[in-house]
Amino acid sequence: KGKGKGGGKAAKGGDGFGGKGKGDKKSKKPEGGSPDEIRETMLYYFSDTNLQTDDFLLSAMDKEHGWVHLAMIASFNRMQKLRGTVASIAEYLKDNDRLEVDSEGVRVRLRDPEVRETYMNFKPQRKGSQQKKTPDDGGLIAEIRKAVDKANLSTEEIFKKVSEGADEINSAHFREVLKHFEETAGIKATEEQEQAVWKVLDKNGDGGCDLAEFVATFGAGKAKSTEPSDGTDEKAPAQDGAAPEGAAAEGEAKQDGCMVM
Repeated sequence: KGKGKGGGKAAKGGDGFGGKGKGDKKSKKPEGGSPDEIRETMLYYFSDTNLQTDDFLLSAMDKEHGWVHLAMIASFNRMQKLRGTVASIAEYLKDNDRLEVDSEGVRVRLRDPEVRETYMNFKPQRKGSQQKKTPDDGGLIAEIRKAVDKANLSTEEIFKKVSEGADEINSAHFREVLKHFEETAGIKATEEQEQAVWKVLDKNGDGGCDLAEFVATFGAGKAKSTEPSDGTDEKAPAQDGAAPEGAAAEGEAKQDGCMVM
C-alpha cells in the first residue's frame, strides 16, 4: 500500500468546499507538487489505518529510531504522480504534529515516541482478516444517502465538483464533502466515522477513491439535466403534472437551502 497510486487535484477557489485560492497560499513552495496533497498523502501513509496493514512501510522503518528514508517514499507511484521530491516532502512536513523530519531533511518518522515504538515492533494484520471486517460508520453512509435523495443532488456532480475533474479524490477532498453535508444537512461526522467511511471508499487502500466507488457508496442521487438552461426553467411551475427535465430537481434543491452541484 505504501506504493499506492491515485489522488486528485487539490481543491482551488471558493467553490463551497473550502478550497483555497491561489492568493491564499503563504508558504514557500519548493520544486514539487501541491503542499496540501503531498502532506495529506504522507499523513495517510503514516496513519494508523494504513500502518496496521502496510508491512512494506513498516519493514522500511529503522528498528532503533523509526526513521524512514524520504527517497524511498518519493519513489512511490502516488508520490511521483504528485511530483513529490525529498526536498518538497521535507519542507511541507515542517512543524507537523504527527510526523518529523531529521535535521538533514532526508528521513521522516512518527513524532510521538510511544506511537513510534508501537509501530517499530508492530506485526501487520493479515490482509484476508482485515477485508472480512466491515468498518462501523455509525450510520453515516445512510445519512448522506438520505441527504442526497432529499436534496435531489447528483453524487456524480458532487464528485466532479470536489475533484475538479480529476479521476480520483483523496481523504482531504472527502473531508470537504463531509463539511458540505454538515453545513447543508446538519450531518456531523466523528473522526471514527470519517475514517470508517473513507476505508469503505478507498477499498484497495491506495489513498484514492474513484467515481464508481463514490457513487456505489452514496448512491447515484438525482442526475441533473444535460440540457442548457437559461436560468428561468427552475422557477416556472409545472403544468399538468409535468416539469422540464432537471428544472424541478434544481428548484427543490435550492428551496431546501442546499447547494446544487
